[in-house]
Formats: sequence, C-alpha cells, structure tokens
Amino acid sequence: MSKTSLYASLLSVCLSLGCLFGDEAAQLRSGVSRINAPGLPGPVSAFGPDAFAVAVGKQGNARLPLVAATRFGQGRAMAFGKGEFFDAGALRDGDNAVFLANCLVWAAAKDQPVVGVIGNEAFAAALRERGMDARDIGLGEIETVDVIVTRSTRLDPDQVAPLRAAVEKGRGLLVGDLGWGWLQLNPGKTLAEDHAGNQLFGPMGIVWLDGTLERTTADGKAYDTVEPLPAHTNAALALDAALAQHAGTAPVADADRAQISTLLAATAQALPGTDTILLPRLHALAADSAVNTVPTPQNPIRERDLLPRLVLTMQLRELAKQAPENVAAHPAAATFPGLVPAGAERVEREVTVRPAIPGWASTGLYAAPGEVVTLRFPEAVAKQGYRIRLGSTHCRLWGKDEWSRAPDVVREFPVKASEVKVASPFGGLLYVIVPDGAAGEPFPVAIAHAVPVPYFKAGETDLT
Repeated sequence: MSKTSLYASLLSVCLSLGCLFGDEAAQLRSGVSRINAPGLPGPVSAFGPDAFAVAVGKQGNARLPLVAATRFGQGRAMAFGKGEFFDAGALRDGDNAVFLANCLVWAAAKDQPVVGVIGNEAFAAALRERGMDARDIGLGEIETVDVIVTRSTRLDPDQVAPLRAAVEKGRGLLVGDLGWGWLQLNPGKTLAEDHAGNQLFGPMGIVWLDGTLERTTADGKAYDTVEPLPAHTNAALALDAALAQHAGTAPVADADRAQISTLLAATAQALPGTDTILLPRLHALAADSAVNTVPTPQNPIRERDLLPRLVLTMQLRELAKQAPENVAAHPAAATFPGLVPAGAERVEREVTVRPAIPGWASTGLYAAPGEVVTLRFPEAVAKQGYRIRLGSTHCRLWGKDEWSRAPDVVREFPVKASEVKVASPFGGLLYVIVPDGAAGEPFPVAIAHAVPVPYFKAGETDLT
C-alpha cells in the first residue's frame, strides 16, 4: 500500500488546532471497521480528564477499552491492550494498517510523521513497505522522530521518565502490552506498583488492567470499531455516575451498572500509588464506613452495588500492601475461606521441601486470618526465587456478577531472607512455592504459629 493511498482518507481527518477537541475517537476509527491482535488481548483504562477509549472488547457484561488515547502536555499518547498490535504480520489483519496509520497521524499531529520504533526493526520495515517514514531507534534517538512506538515489556524503569517527558514536550507515543500476561511472567508483582507501562502512562490518565477481552465482531474474530462506544468508558466519569446514583441525584440505568462496576474495580487495582487523578477520590470513598463490604452467599455484593464493590476493591488493594505485622482479619474471612476453630492450637513444625518437585509444596499447616506465621529457611535457599503462598484457591471473582465472598483472598510473599513473616486478612493453607529449575537437596523449613490442618489417612483416620 502506497503512502498516498494509505493516507488519502486521513487527510480529511482534521488535525488543525481548531478541531483538536472534537470527536477524536471517531477520527482514530475513520475508515476502520475491525481491528485485531493474536492471542488474548486485555483491557486498558482511560481515567484522566483528557483520556478516552478508542476501541473496546467484551469482559463479562461490560465493554472495557482495548485501545485508549490521551493528550498530555503538548503531546499525545495511546495504549494498546496487546503488544502484538505492533507485529509486522498484524498489519495484514482486518483494518489494522489503516488504524495504525490513523493512530500515528493523530499522535504526531501531522499527516506524514517520522515514526521511531524501539526494538522492533521488523515492524519498522513493515511500516516502510506501506509508505511510512519509519526507523528502528534507541531511546537516545527519540528526539529525532515525531512519534514513538514500543512495548512496555521492553522498557526499563529508567526509560519511563524520558519517554513521558518526550510526550509532554510534543511527541507522540504508542505503547502496547498485556496486563494479565505481564502478571503471569512477574509473580508477586503488581500492575499498580511494578508495571513500567503504568508508571509511564499513569500520570497521563491511562493504565493497563488485568483480565482478557472477548472479540466483538459478529464472526467473533476481531474487535468491532463501527459500533458506537458505550457510555462510561472513562473511569473517572464512571465514578461520577456511581456517586450520583449513591446520592440519589442521577440513577444509573440497569444496562450501565455492569459497565461502571467492572471498569472501576479493575482500574482501582491497577492505579499506581503515586496517582493524583483518581486514587485520592477512591481513598476518600473507601473511608466511608456506611458502605457494606462483607459479602456472603446470603447477601452477595452484586454488579448493581457500585460503591460497595468499589470500596471492597480498595480495601483489598490496601490490605495487600500491608506488612504482616499490621494485617488484621477481614470480616469477610468468616465466609471464605473460614475461621479456624476457637481454641485451635498454634504449633511449631518443621517440614521438608524438595527442590526437584517444582510448584506448590504443601506444609500441612494453616495460617489463621490476621495472624503472623514465621518461616525459617536455610541461608543458602534465601533469594533463590522461592515464594510462600497463603490460600489454595485459583478463583478470583473480579469478573463475576455476584461476589458471595471477597473476590481475591490469596497472598504471596517472596523468600528474600532466611526468616520470612507472612500474614493474610483471610488466612489460608500454607504452601512453599518451589521455582522452576530449582536445584539442590531437600531442605527443612521451620514454621511457627500455624494451625495444623485435618489429615486423613485411609484405614487409620476415624472420621468421627
């Protein structure tokens, strides 16, 4: 495709100062009916005052942004829910080539931008084949281009500030990543505190979220960009709607409650702790003691319960950051996984961990909700990638219509020293996670202040 044919439709996209505040999502979707990326793309969240959704995917009963854009300082930036949007082959899928051209033109605020691709010469070459002035660059060359394209997985923490400064000074930036994929590759880390893309885009009013997005075209093979964007795709505006409903000034339509609830809960989990746009408002809301946050099977927190879901989400976010010594039992622990029997003995035991068997090594012990358990490892084992897990369930309920218990009751702790203290507001079965590729002989782990779990042995245990 030549530069002339690729950009012909874009020349009608107004880029003058007079229309920068028009319907920019429509501009970015001009000439585009479907976009796609391989695998399972995930959501992003637009929450800043200048941030907006460009394309959406389905998550449960909601439509969350797949692509979001924002203006920041003198520049513009866009976040994509899959890094593979920037693969050479992806340009042949659906209307991806036209869509990417729209995005590059919009982000650079000029119709024939110089594009700098960081660490992906194949993608730069594919753009050149379509008539674009694109080149593979390093971070030190960002001042030589109009718009930068990269994946956040390829960013080092020390690259965040220069890229954000480049946008603020007037350059464009397109970044792709996958929240749930990053979490799988970085156990024990969080999107809120450790994800380079969220550190980069958070001050701009966009973050990557956990979860996947189902495709929305009729054939189920791509994401529809013709269907109008749903209401409430900006999380800050969604919060305004939830608060208005709570105050009784503007009821939320039943059809919009899942959208607001899902977007707010997911965004609250991913906001960097340094956020000054939305997080202070959520902290203030979480301090509202009048909102019930103890779901039970008899009284679940439903999608329509916008503020209770959001307040519980914020409680879990803060509890996950607390030092073990400061953790208290959450009232919802009584529902699941349950309290230990009154008077249950706390014991000290030594268990053996076998490095040759990767994965969860059960200790046969239970951590009571809100109580500190101490584990002591051999010095040689510390800092070898071992982790401690409290809780056996894999089920997280964030995307469910009803929360009959707290949606996330598991905590993990890295073994960074020979003595590790752990605690969970929900308690749970206690495991040592053996990393893949671990080597060495079996070793002992001494555990103090845990509760023995029931143990059944066929032919010996009396069930009465």
